Amino acid sequence: MNAVVNKTYGGPEVLQYTQVPVPTPKAKQVLVQVYSSSVNAADWHILRASPWPVRLAFGLFSPSVQVLGGAVAGVVHSVGKDITKFKVGDKVFGDTSPGFGAFAEYCICKETDIVIKPDNISMDEAAACGIAATTAYKGVYEVAQVKPGQEVLVVGASSGCGSFAIQMAKSIGAHVTGTTSLKKKSLLDQFGIPAITEDVTKQNKQYDVILDFAAFRSIKDYVSILKNPGIYCLGGGSDAQLMEIMMKGAWTGQKTQKFVNYLSDNHLPHLEAVRDQLSSGQLKPYICRTFSLQQVPEAIKFMESRESVGKIVIKVRD
Repeated sequence: MNAVVNKTYGGPEVLQYTQVPVPTPKAKQVLVQVYSSSVNAADWHILRASPWPVRLAFGLFSPSVQVLGGAVAGVVHSVGKDITKFKVGDKVFGDTSPGFGAFAEYCICKETDIVIKPDNISMDEAAACGIAATTAYKGVYEVAQVKPGQEVLVVGASSGCGSFAIQMAKSIGAHVTGTTSLKKKSLLDQFGIPAITEDVTKQNKQYDVILDFAAFRSIKDYVSILKNPGIYCLGGGSDAQLMEIMMKGAWTGQKTQKFVNYLSDNHLPHLEAVRDQLSSGQLKPYICRTFSLQQVPEAIKFMESRESVGKIVIKVRD
């Protein structure tokens, strides 16, 4: 099968479009014929081994995961002998991390990695949700525990995770504001979210919840615009920000201001909740651009440029 392989850490230039054997599912695994995947921050974090904890999880000197792609949408091709939840021909989508493997024509998934795709969304739209929507769900519903009437600020609201978080927080009944650039403001307009296109820390307003998916400035910059009590949630982050959260998050700001970092954890209930929101029409993916499997390096370069709006999809087959 065709796949995009990374045998070493580095930039998109180390990725190779090549032939590899089709994997065989074990007893508790499902082999999915991939129709679409999407580019997520997890892909380039592992590709570049940044931040530093990536090497602890995926190999100190070379990556243990050599086919990236943590979001998948496709059709079940075969199943292991212990699989009872899925059958050949089922249309599915989900999150294959930490095993990854969706930048290929076939991908191995655990039974808990995937759910049945709703009929009202396409394969491309389903692939856009695999990691980004579940990451947003965890931040909104579990980490921040957003409540009706709260003032919620989503930093990086036009990003993949941000575009889902603004919809989720709004559906709860929170008053949602998003930060973005002028040229990306149309995404927020589409979902009826007020946009801040200038330095949000200079605004004369405070928020109960700050969900940061942009992750480009010190957490101390947000102290003055976070209510007391209030919670700041960093989804991912750089080496410096992770260290700041670890060393200072417990005491930066006032005592009832919380500063926390979290990552998506491939939790089946999150994926099932996202599926239900997609099925009801409550949640809508926003796709910026579509690339072919062979164009994965260009797609990752595009994501790293911070020019994308919403999600970047990899179309593997029609």
